[in-house]
Amino acid sequence: ANRLEALVETRIDLSQQTPSDYSVQVLNPPEYVDNPDSYYEFFSDFFQNGQNREDVVAVTMSKDNGALIQLLAQRRAYMQDLIDFDARDARIRAESSSSEHEIIHDDAQPLSGFLQFLQPYLYPYGLLKTRAYAQAEKDRIEGDLR
Repeated sequence: ANRLEALVETRIDLSQQTPSDYSVQVLNPPEYVDNPDSYYEFFSDFFQNGQNREDVVAVTMSKDNGALIQLLAQRRAYMQDLIDFDARDARIRAESSSSEHEIIHDDAQPLSGFLQFLQPYLYPYGLLKTRAYAQAEKDRIEGDLR
């Protein structure tokens, strides 16, 4: 029974062609080659073997930009935190007396001492969030993106 299953599975696999059956992945391509047409020409010539050049159907290029995506996500998170601080401050202003408005600006100053040391580790968990830290990190990330 197992041998029959393997035979049927092999025949089904051979009868179905998928893009992965004919895909080529180029690892660490030269940085100066950024045009998909260059790869199309190269692989068309490489796989031609006396046949027509229609064997290469498409070329897709994607950059390894995981670090960029991570920076953009972090920047977006800090921007959202700053929006949340502004919304919280507006709500406090609308709901409180003028003496309570002084509380709003406490998070505009950086933490000091041991709390400042802990802040980068605890901030992602929602602890020790301050406007000053969010703004500084957003500015740092924007500098890295330039």
